[in-house]
Amino acid sequence: MFVSKPSGLSTLASDQRRAGGLDQLIHLEKGVSLRRLASLPRAASGFVGFAKSTMALKMFQSLRSKSRLRCTFLAVCRGVYKAHRAEKTGGRMVAGERVGTGKQSSRGESGIVSKGELGRLGKSAKTSKSGKSGNIAGVSKELWRGGSPVLEAIREEPRRTLVRVVCGDPTGRTARSTMLAARLPVVGDADNDPRRQGETRGRMWLHLEEVVFDHPVTREAVRVWVKTPQAFGTVAKEKDVLDHALDCALSARLTVVGDAGSEVYRLVDGRRDGIPGLVADRYGPVVVVQTDQGKFEGGVERVQRVGQWFCREIGVESVYWKHSAKDRGRADAAIVKQMTDPKPVWGKVAEEELKVVENGLSYLIRPYDGGMVGLFVDQRANRAWIRGISKGKRVLNTFSHTCGFSVAAAAGGASFVASVDVSKKSLAWGKRNFEANGLSMEGHKFYCSDVFDFYARAKRQGLKFDVVILDPPTFARSGKTVFQVEKDMGRLISGAVSLLDGEGTLLVCTNHHALSVAWLKEQVVARASRARVRFLEGAEDQADIVDTRSSTKSTYVSIGGVSKEKDGGVRKEEDGEVRKEEESDRSD
Repeated sequence: MFVSKPSGLSTLASDQRRAGGLDQLIHLEKGVSLRRLASLPRAASGFVGFAKSTMALKMFQSLRSKSRLRCTFLAVCRGVYKAHRAEKTGGRMVAGERVGTGKQSSRGESGIVSKGELGRLGKSAKTSKSGKSGNIAGVSKELWRGGSPVLEAIREEPRRTLVRVVCGDPTGRTARSTMLAARLPVVGDADNDPRRQGETRGRMWLHLEEVVFDHPVTREAVRVWVKTPQAFGTVAKEKDVLDHALDCALSARLTVVGDAGSEVYRLVDGRRDGIPGLVADRYGPVVVVQTDQGKFEGGVERVQRVGQWFCREIGVESVYWKHSAKDRGRADAAIVKQMTDPKPVWGKVAEEELKVVENGLSYLIRPYDGGMVGLFVDQRANRAWIRGISKGKRVLNTFSHTCGFSVAAAAGGASFVASVDVSKKSLAWGKRNFEANGLSMEGHKFYCSDVFDFYARAKRQGLKFDVVILDPPTFARSGKTVFQVEKDMGRLISGAVSLLDGEGTLLVCTNHHALSVAWLKEQVVARASRARVRFLEGAEDQADIVDTRSSTKSTYVSIGGVSKEKDGGVRKEEDGEVRKEEESDRSD
């Protein structure tokens, strides 16, 4: 069986820490298993084959080892084709006819692929059989007879070349190394393209067009092929391929999109999805697009194209746009107004407040209430983790915002949940989230307070907790007090440790792009030096969150043998009065 694979979808066995593999989308009858014939890189496209039996797998592997597979790849490469480089590669290279000159190449094509195949990626790979394998191969068969790879330049642009490589390796490794030897790295190849910065989940412009082989039993020639995306021609000309980038981003999240228990997830994650400066999150019938000044290019017209695509392709009703200034504390009136405008950038006006479902729980979101909508998508896995460990526990949720973690803890059976935030509006919102899930608020409390003031109050009242959640903003202002995560995380952790009842659990997070999980762990070790610190395996990575630098970083800690220090590192307060509510700015 051969299955079409778009860019972004993994063909490897799913990592236990991250969902999102092709195998999760293939539903088989009980007792039936498939064996993968070969794997393409996640960022490439084409198709992948599966065998029903071990014998069939070994037959295919035998064909591959004996160079009896003919695999044809199409790629967009960075650089201009140089014929003399053929001598340095150990293989043969052929300069093909330029596309668009009116001439047909020796492959019998007038374009990138044969007539009828050019277009959007097909729903499934196609196969055909012929008693004469020579009728299928065309120029590829003549040039490649199970020997060295053949590179064919089929179109040259000023700075890029459209290349076809014929070889016996369906994984793409041989094709990539052949092009690299010719000094033509594949655009988007994170390992070999010098323009690519480090690891990426974006598009690699490599496509497995065709595999031809003789059937191991019948000896008939079998051809498997799939359409090549039109965007290959577009990107060779260095033109905008926005729609294709959105296609790839959606393909990488098919397992998340198909989860009936959640309608809250990330659709686009900036440069890692090939659209720098743009993040798009889905909340049920609404998509919220966020762009960063100085990183996103194209303005309102390009955002409208994104909105139109989402409404057309995934059926959402409204797309709202939130544009962030470089200095969020000095955003001009136009940006502030745009974030509170009920009129969407595309689609119809949404309700002021919507109920959406995440992991089976309901949350209220407000798509045009300001810079935030009430639920942070990149904390979905952490909310599920907290729900799973909260049964019978006393839970403290600091910087609780609209109480997403509190709802998860209460739904998980927590005996007591304390939600602390300086914003009365956010806490009222959190209470409505409890009501939306039919959760009783009896036994749970909401404190409108500065977190450090609450620490002092809890100490005086003798409050202790089994689980403490620390998810502070990067920066927040309450009255004359300013919270900065780099400066204040240490004492935040100290105060949390002092409130644990002998042994407990911390969830420590930050969304600051310049900080890391390693930094969080250093802070924990330094501030809980007199206790037993054990780092836990926490929530699995989210398949929809691919930009780990800009998303939330978390560490999960078991703290035992807490020392009974006099003040536990908590700032002393003479009274427990709460500070006047001010707007808290969660920004990175």
